[in-house]
Amino acid sequence: MKKGTIVLSVLLVLSNFLWLVFFAFTVIDHGVTMTYQNASYETKEKMLEQALVAANKNIVGQSLSAAEALIKIDSYGLEPFIKDGCFHAGGLCFKINENNIVTGIESE
Repeated sequence: MKKGTIVLSVLLVLSNFLWLVFFAFTVIDHGVTMTYQNASYETKEKMLEQALVAANKNIVGQSLSAAEALIKIDSYGLEPFIKDGCFHAGGLCFKINENNIVTGIESE
C-alpha cells in the first residue's frame, strides 16, 4: 500500500510540473506573438504616415529631384535612397521611370 501511495504522489507532482511547463510555454509564446504583432502595426503605421506625406505633396508625376527635395527624411527619420528603379522612403517604393519621373507608389 505504501508503494502505491508513493507512485501516485510522484505522478501527481510530475503532472503538476508538466502543467506548469505547458503554462509557461503558452505565456512565452503569447508574449512573442504580441511583440511581433506590435512591430507589424508600427511598421504599417510608418508606411501610412509616409503615404500620407506623399499624397499631400503630390509626389506621383513629379521629377525625382522634386521628390528628393520634398522627402528629405522619411517617417523613420532616415534619408531616402534610390535602388532598383525605386526611391525608397519610409517603407514605400516610389517607382521611377527612365525619365526620372515618379510614376507610382508600392509597399516594400
